[in-house]
Amino acid sequence: MLKTAIFVDSVCDVPEDDIRKHGIKFVPLTVHFKNQQFVDKKEINCRKLFTKIKEFNCMPVTSQPSPDTFMKAFREEKDCSAIICITMTSHSSGTFDSASMARDMLIEEGFKPPIYVVDSLNVSHAAGILAIKAAEMAEADVPPDRIAETVREMANRASIYFVVETLEYMRRGGRIGAVKATIGTLFNIKPILTFFKGIPTDVDKVRGMEQAKEWLMTKFSNFAETLDEVTVIHADAYEDAKVFAKQLGARFKKIRINIQEIGAVLAVYAGPKALGLTFLEKAPK
Repeated sequence: MLKTAIFVDSVCDVPEDDIRKHGIKFVPLTVHFKNQQFVDKKEINCRKLFTKIKEFNCMPVTSQPSPDTFMKAFREEKDCSAIICITMTSHSSGTFDSASMARDMLIEEGFKPPIYVVDSLNVSHAAGILAIKAAEMAEADVPPDRIAETVREMANRASIYFVVETLEYMRRGGRIGAVKATIGTLFNIKPILTFFKGIPTDVDKVRGMEQAKEWLMTKFSNFAETLDEVTVIHADAYEDAKVFAKQLGARFKKIRINIQEIGAVLAVYAGPKALGLTFLEKAPK
C-alpha cells in the first residue's frame, strides 16, 4: 500500500515546491460573486480576487467544501495506508466539520484506510507548516495515529501574526464594526492579528506598517522555536514581502526566509497588502 496521504483545505497555504515534493493534496473552498463562483487556488488568487471585487463592486462570500467533495477526494486515495486531513481553524469555518462528516460516512461505507481529521486551529502557512511536518513524518514511516497526535500538539505552537493595510475588508466582511474601521483608518492604526486557540484575535495595535513590521520581528525573535526559518505571508504584495524578508535577513543572519502568498478565501477578509509571519513557537517547559 502507498504511504499515508496528506490533505489540506485551500486556506492552509503550502508552498508549491512542498506540494510537489511531498504529494500533498488540497480540497478547495469557493469564492462567490453574485452569479459567479471561483475555486480557490484553481480559478482565483489574490490579484484576481481584488480585481473582481472592483469589477463587481461588491464583497464576495466564501463557502467550505461539502462532505461530498471531501469524500470524492478521499476516495481517490483508497489504496493508501491512511489519510490525514488538516483543516483551517474550526472556529472560522465549517470545513473541519465537513471533513469529519466525510470520514464518518466513508467509515459506514466500509472505506478501508483510516482517516484522521485534524483541526489546525489556524490559517495560511501556520496550518501549512503542520501539513509539511505530517508529510515528512509519513515519509519516515511514522504510524498515522502518531502523526495525527503530533500534529495536534504542534497546532498549539504553529503561529501566525499579521497586519492588514486597510481595515475596510474586515469591516465589509463583517469582522469589525464601521466605527472601529473608521477610527483605525483615520489614525493609521494597525491591529496585530493572530489566532488564539483557533479564534481570530487582535493582540496589539501599532501606528503604521513600519512599526507593525518591527513588532512582528520582535515577536519572532522572542517566541520562535528556532531562528533558522520563518515564512513571510502576504496578500498580493510580493514586493513588500521581499523588502520585509530583506529586513528580516539583516536582523537574523543565516536564516531561511520563505515568502508565501495567501489564498483568495483568506484574502477576502485580510484585504490587499496584508503582511505577516508564520513560525513554530517554543514548546512549553
